[in-house]
Amino acid sequence: MIKQRKSTDCGIATLANLLSVDYEDALKLYGSGMDSTGVTIQHTASILFNLGYAPIYVTFDGFEKAAGIKTNPATPSILETSGHPAILQVINHAGMIHQVYFDGKNIHDPSQSTPYPRRIADYCLVDALFVIKQGQAFVRKPGLCACEPYSVHASHMP
Repeated sequence: MIKQRKSTDCGIATLANLLSVDYEDALKLYGSGMDSTGVTIQHTASILFNLGYAPIYVTFDGFEKAAGIKTNPATPSILETSGHPAILQVINHAGMIHQVYFDGKNIHDPSQSTPYPRRIADYCLVDALFVIKQGQAFVRKPGLCACEPYSVHASHMP
């Protein structure tokens, strides 16, 4: 588990954990100096897209609290249902936006003070960037309404 080195580089450590690369390689993807300024989930989505992934963005209830914008949020159960890796933005204990890595089962927090995997329920979820690999897609299970969770299935994408 790669841990963050500064209070502003959780996104870099999270991307390194997601991609299974070292911290320096993840930092290169963002560009020099980003470890001091921090990164956004949108910047991470752009990097993943350029690496050949198809990131899917969803909001959770914490988005309105963090951004003051009302959305149609997903429920945290989408994480458990999909079992798919994601980068999550959460509101940490200090009330700050913080990025963590979800491996499909547990949350891995790059904070130096969090030594072990955590449960979804331990965090106030803001939004997520599901990381979809080529040949996979989010598809709706037959018979589900728009408000029910999606699942992930392998498929051939055009």
